[in-house]
Amino acid sequence: MGLKDGRNGVILLAVLIAVALAASLYTTQLTISDTDPSTYIAIPMLMLPVFALFFAKEQISPRVKKRDICAALIIFIALILLTAYLRISLSYLFASYSVEMLLFPLLIASFIILIFGLANLKRFWPLLLYAVFASPVLLIPIINLNSLFAAFNTQIVYHLLGVFVQNARYIAPITIIANGYAIGIGESCVGIGLLIAIILLLAPVAWLYYGKPIRKLLWVFSGLLLLFLLNLMRMLIIAASWVTYGPTSALILFHEFAGILLFYAAVIIILLISHLYGITLVSKNRFVQKHASRHGRGSHIAYNKVAIVLAVAFSFLYLLLNIGYSNISVSPYLLNTLPQSQSAPLLNSISAKLYTTQYLFGVRINSTSSGAYMLLYNKTNTSITINSPILLYFTYNNSGGKVPIFVNSSMSDELSFLASTGVRQDVYYTVSNGTPFIFYRSTVPYSTNSSYSLMTFYAIVPASDMKTAVCSSESVYSYMFNTIELKFYNSTVSDEMAKAACIIGGSIYGTV
Repeated sequence: MGLKDGRNGVILLAVLIAVALAASLYTTQLTISDTDPSTYIAIPMLMLPVFALFFAKEQISPRVKKRDICAALIIFIALILLTAYLRISLSYLFASYSVEMLLFPLLIASFIILIFGLANLKRFWPLLLYAVFASPVLLIPIINLNSLFAAFNTQIVYHLLGVFVQNARYIAPITIIANGYAIGIGESCVGIGLLIAIILLLAPVAWLYYGKPIRKLLWVFSGLLLLFLLNLMRMLIIAASWVTYGPTSALILFHEFAGILLFYAAVIIILLISHLYGITLVSKNRFVQKHASRHGRGSHIAYNKVAIVLAVAFSFLYLLLNIGYSNISVSPYLLNTLPQSQSAPLLNSISAKLYTTQYLFGVRINSTSSGAYMLLYNKTNTSITINSPILLYFTYNNSGGKVPIFVNSSMSDELSFLASTGVRQDVYYTVSNGTPFIFYRSTVPYSTNSSYSLMTFYAIVPASDMKTAVCSSESVYSYMFNTIELKFYNSTVSDEMAKAACIIGGSIYGTV
């Protein structure tokens, strides 16, 4: 295939990673929010293909055999099955915690094995480890310290400001009062996410540099300290200007954009002074240079063409399986620091959107402070009519995944479907007094920048109403999940359940 240099394999690896990442990047906020430190994940996601390119310095020679291809195939199949099972089992939490990035090292490993062989996999361990940090799961304990970190910074600013403003007073946890003004050094001023982001931005660059590990570690830490001090200076300037001149529009504009500008400034400065730490992009060790020459262009490098084609196929197949989901989620920071909110406006908003949806027409028949009942039917559909509607109930009380109890009824079948929003839908086929019904349940997250709510929807409809419906939500992942769960039912019944998930779910997810 014309690939005669180990560096070309690295380029291919970076491209395949970038293609596979496209689905996750599409649903990820690419700006780091001060109020939501978990948004730092944009940095490792964007840096993954770049980090892969850095391995060109290793001049790794491919050694791919048939057993390597088999190993890569097994890993990829395991990845897809795990993704299918966890996507539906975790529902919206899968996207909230970016669980796909916890599994992403499996995909990268399959690429590496197909391009360079299983024997070279261990040489890429820094890349595999780095990919895991594109999920906030491992750093949740640090992320949860964001409010405490804001209080810590407030005290520092207070003591520094007190040198110039004699009447400054500190009110715990994040307020400073001076000259008649109250200044809140909130999480939006000092997000811990930017500090995590600069470490994960500099770490791959540190790996690219030649030099002692301790010097590299010191360099990364210096970048972190520089950003912290620059941001501290920003807060002090804002606080001093605020108590002296008041909250001017220019000051507010500076507060809004200075944080991210300081992040870029810290990165540029620390890169420019890297030579002061004794780390460089060019190795001074002749052994390293000879090693690179021996394993680089001078070697007879031949890639396994079948393996290369398979690696490309894996990348695009992974993208196709994951690109179709909008991935409704709740910030893991909110999930770990705030209880869910309950508000009447949300109930009214859901009812209004269900009033006329893409699929159905809704009528609200009753409501309480925590839920509402509606009848859903289609004016143009002869099966779901006003005389034979779908009964829908939605409430703040999360069902917690419990299987419903059907009084004087028998439940024969149960299937789970993955909605296009990445949310789980559970559908039950139950018979009551000889009449089959389809029961539907799904918990849907509604989130804002500062709060979130979980609404559980329940619906029931005669199974016969689904026979003539034209709609289906039997995705590949849904089919895999139900197969893993050993749920094999009559094809007619399964089809009716899939149609119910599609019609009811299609209406519900239009309200998010």
